[in-house]
Amino acid sequence: MAHTINEMGFLPPEIAGRRFGIHVASQYELPVRAENAPDLGQGVVKYTVTNPYDGPVAFVLYRGVRGLAPPYYFGNAFYSVYLASINWGPPVASWYTASELRAPTPSSPDGQYSLGVIEAGGGGGIVAFIFVAPPKSPLSFYEGGIPDASQLVDMHAYIVDIKPSQFCVHYSKLAVLQYAAQTGYHVSDLPPNPFTASSVLMTPREPDYPTNEIMPGQYATVGECPPAQATSCHALLEDAKAEMERGDARALIDLAEALKCYLAHRLRAARWRMPHLIEAARRRRKRCDMLGFLLSGRAHAYYGLMGIFAAALLLYALPPLRDHPIAYVAIMVLSAGAFVDMWAHCYRHRSHTS
Repeated sequence: MAHTINEMGFLPPEIAGRRFGIHVASQYELPVRAENAPDLGQGVVKYTVTNPYDGPVAFVLYRGVRGLAPPYYFGNAFYSVYLASINWGPPVASWYTASELRAPTPSSPDGQYSLGVIEAGGGGGIVAFIFVAPPKSPLSFYEGGIPDASQLVDMHAYIVDIKPSQFCVHYSKLAVLQYAAQTGYHVSDLPPNPFTASSVLMTPREPDYPTNEIMPGQYATVGECPPAQATSCHALLEDAKAEMERGDARALIDLAEALKCYLAHRLRAARWRMPHLIEAARRRRKRCDMLGFLLSGRAHAYYGLMGIFAAALLLYALPPLRDHPIAYVAIMVLSAGAFVDMWAHCYRHRSHTS
């Protein structure tokens, strides 16, 4: 039974509105043909990529579907799900780790797919499926969720060179939720976000290859992931950005959580790196040094700052509010409240220690 990956049928509706440039065919591609595969069900397309060379060739598939999804690399939408367990089954994909091209990938129509990272400049990368076509032979694989093969546009099988490397891989939890909501499947055993993976860096030979992702907040960087605290804060911020693009009200909650996470991380870093400054700040409490109270880690000390941040975000996200003076009055009140709260704590503690 052939293995069918369905990506485009589960993308959010707003994805169809994204636009990327059309790319012309070049000498650095393999011939690719798409046809309907009705024997595998409605909406299944069979790709056949032919390798005319004497040795195995690695490639990535870039394609779009008219009226359904803009062009992007196959495998980029839900790679975190493919590495997890769907309905308590085994993962449908794994990282490609071979340093040399040997066996075809996938090894058979029902074989497991492989993932790699496409170089995208600036130390970043795009996670996508990597395919290896055997010498002088065709390679066939399948994709579901495409109404008809004739709707495929901007289809390219870009030849890539590979280099083993380690990556810090980020994914969007919204992509996971979208997949689960659209399919009704149970997704479990997800990797941490982000996580370190060993795979291959794929560099297309085509100089003008596309570097767009399809789901915001999903990317990989070369090298191991930094400490967990900093990366978890960044993941919250990326989720908030994706939610803002979708117009999701949860963006405010994730932004507040990201701010709180970053502040807590910075305070802990300050305690670890500059103990003499912290101790000096504590000694100055009797003079009502607000910096000392902030660095001492009192959570209520920056609740007001979070409120100011949230109010400013509302002004940015909701342009009609910019014409109402009440919005600016609210920010002034929050600012004054945070200032008075800090001084009130200063005097209260000074009175207890004098």
